Amino acid sequence: MKKDIAILIAALTLAGCRNTRGAEPNENAVEGKTFVYEKEGFGGNFTISFMDGEFWYYEGMFSSYIGHGRFKIDGNVLTMVDGDDINMDRSGGFTNRFSIDGKRLVWQENGSTNFLYMKISDGDCFLETERKQEWYIPRNGE
Repeated sequence: MKKDIAILIAALTLAGCRNTRGAEPNENAVEGKTFVYEKEGFGGNFTISFMDGEFWYYEGMFSSYIGHGRFKIDGNVLTMVDGDDINMDRSGGFTNRFSIDGKRLVWQENGSTNFLYMKISDGDCFLETERKQEWYIPRNGE
């Protein structure tokens, strides 16, 4: 009987230590959304948009480069790989990691290569916006 009570107490204690903030973020945390850098971009807004399991980023009007690739989410960490498939061990372009914090993407210097023109700092944020990206290029050409 004492053993059963000890097991019950241990189970209830562990249950109290669970993540009470809800489920971990998944692709739906960013899918169909656009985020804007909290600071000035490279001649305008620096935006990242997510659609159909892919991302596009545009550092600003002074940039002729539109970053594009696939992303994955592991726990609350978003990883964007520009150039190659997200599941490959190497990247032909840039790899950038963010922690997902509600409606904010917080850039993580550790594990990131940074961007082409913008060199952002650890902890800089991209904020979710209602504005949709006008230059989204769907995979099926529609």
